[in-house]
Amino acid sequence: MTNADNKQEDLLQRVERLWDSEVKTYLENKHRGGRINEKGADYESYYATFQLAKRAPEVIEEKKVLFFSSQIIGFVDDLVIENDDDDSCLHYQLKTSAALSWGSKLKSLCDDFAKQYQYNCSMGKENSVMCLVVSNLAVRDSMSPSIPSKIAEFTRVLHFPFDEEFRQLLAHQEEFKKAIKYLCAFEEPEPDKIECVATVLLGAWQSANKSRISALELLKTAQSYSPSYIRSFEVDREFVLDPAVKIIFDNISGFSYNLNKGFFHWSFLNGLDRGTLPYSCEKEDFRRFQERVKQQEPTNFDDLENLL
Repeated sequence: MTNADNKQEDLLQRVERLWDSEVKTYLENKHRGGRINEKGADYESYYATFQLAKRAPEVIEEKKVLFFSSQIIGFVDDLVIENDDDDSCLHYQLKTSAALSWGSKLKSLCDDFAKQYQYNCSMGKENSVMCLVVSNLAVRDSMSPSIPSKIAEFTRVLHFPFDEEFRQLLAHQEEFKKAIKYLCAFEEPEPDKIECVATVLLGAWQSANKSRISALELLKTAQSYSPSYIRSFEVDREFVLDPAVKIIFDNISGFSYNLNKGFFHWSFLNGLDRGTLPYSCEKEDFRRFQERVKQQEPTNFDDLENLL
């Protein structure tokens, strides 16, 4: 029996002690049932990708240690985000149904949310929140004010739209798009670059072992898929140009540049022409680029353009 199997067995035994064998059997069957349909699976993947992008600044800049899980044994298990810094835990249940109700009996949303919170408290994770995420605005508007009192203190109802086409969802979901822009290597990323970064992030999530995987590991996997499109994560490192290269650049009329997000961005004649080098400043490629500039010593943009 693997360590993961032992943890699952411990969890199920704790569930049986907290409640009874019927609840334990329900939880086993719930986990065994897995994903119910392709639409639901896509919705879960898209939302997990959104949350990963949204929380990237916390991971990259604030160094928060976050872990993502999905479809693990639990009452609220579509997505779980754990923060090891403060022992907080966010559980998400995702629904694309046109109608929902909270209910009250075993297997109902209300009971699942209550039991998940009670279980977390038994594990010392009182700082837990249960979130119902729905794709239908009308469902959000009906479920939010009707949260049962027994779970109201730790329950939220959120709206996240669904579109079968990932690119369409991204195009129309401004918060998602903004989160992806943060991860882009480019200062003003075009739609195709935003879509590329979102797609590789989605791929990193879909290919991952979704049992408590670190958010930073997921981000680094996505970065490895497309290193020219995703920003540097070394925010504490100050990237500077070789002094000799800086002098050359500063003497080229109409040429401006900056080092942002760990990449070298340049512009000519106030944006008439602009670009970003296809490698980050931490790479050996950038050192070699600077060496070529020093060797050739361009004095105008036409000469420099061949090096960019």
